Amino acid sequence: MGLFRKDPAQLLARAEKLIGRQEAVRAFDLLAPLREDPNPDIRARAAALEDRAHDAVLDAALERANDAETGGEVAEAADWLTSALEHCRDPEQRAELEGWRASLLARAAEKREIAPGVKAWIPPPLDLEPESDPEPEKESFAGKPAQGGYALLVETLTEEAAARYAGRPRRFREACLAIQEGRPAVARAALEELLAEAPDDPVYRLERGRCRFMLGDAAGAREDLEAVWPSFGDAPFDREGLCSVPSLWAEALLDMGEPEPVLERLRDLADPRAGNSRLALLYAMALVAAGEVEAARDFLAEAAGYFPGDGELAYNLAGLQAGLGEDRAAIAILERLVAPNFDGSERPPDLPVLRLLAALYLDQGGPLDMVGGLLKRATEGRAGRLDSEDYHLLARYQEALGDPEGARKSTAAAERLEARGS
Repeated sequence: MGLFRKDPAQLLARAEKLIGRQEAVRAFDLLAPLREDPNPDIRARAAALEDRAHDAVLDAALERANDAETGGEVAEAADWLTSALEHCRDPEQRAELEGWRASLLARAAEKREIAPGVKAWIPPPLDLEPESDPEPEKESFAGKPAQGGYALLVETLTEEAAARYAGRPRRFREACLAIQEGRPAVARAALEELLAEAPDDPVYRLERGRCRFMLGDAAGAREDLEAVWPSFGDAPFDREGLCSVPSLWAEALLDMGEPEPVLERLRDLADPRAGNSRLALLYAMALVAAGEVEAARDFLAEAAGYFPGDGELAYNLAGLQAGLGEDRAAIAILERLVAPNFDGSERPPDLPVLRLLAALYLDQGGPLDMVGGLLKRATEGRAGRLDSEDYHLLARYQEALGDPEGARKSTAAAERLEARGS
């Protein structure tokens, strides 16, 4: 995401336009190299524009915080105040905003019924010998499980893609369902036969690319996806807008440990303004893989503004912030994301969010009542299927509660699972 035009006058003009278009957050990157410009006039103009940019971002964040609070979304309002505080330079206003944010977080905690004052949760007797291995992680490359057959699968596609998948032979339809059900070896055998008959069919080759990736052949998947890219183009082919040849290709490259081609080829496609949150996330993952963690954090923070409802993107941003020691910012995001886990619905708990927030609370020394609420939600209904991360968190929580024996048993259970590779 580097700068290609270094002329100070051009950078100043571009920054001023961004501020005028209410895209002030992007102006900081343009102004940063001008802070040490040898020309004092350039430095002064850059400083003045930075002040304007800070004020513009602050005003926008406060407006959104007010709107969120008015709409009853107190956790989201607190999140916007976290952004506002990053740009607030007046000490009195900062104190006022911090008080407002603390009040919002307390109200959000009450709404989730894990507010301070709740009795600490005591873990039940632990299953130190799990009955079964933990459930395997979902393969994002493989897509969603089949729900009612091939016809329903086709309904998830865009109109153009659905037309390509219509009228296909039975062998292909069964292969697609096998892919969705996690049986790639079965699907690949059928696809190889179909490709022998029609080697240039891009649909067959796309699905073989999925199979190859699922079977651990990322290089083969890359080959297939690059071959069909011109036919399918850059746009998503599912109605949710998350699955496209570029996104599948990027996953294959990242699996191969080759982030550089992703950074080069997806630079423009992954721009948050292009509207594809999945590509934005994969681009950030490529930045991390290339060792540019802070750049990835900044990129995701910008993307989060364009996709405020994307929980996966927000979770990954929080993870990067936590890894960089920015715990307060990460906690603010996670506290908003965790709310649906306590709404009384039957949906499965969002384990990564619950675990990360519990770990950060423990790092900060509490609040233990909220940690207990998070761990209770993360472990309930999973008897015999906890994994080592669950037990390590339970051990930390038990230690903080003053239960060293319970902590010792939890740690032993975690180590036993790690020794088994589960």
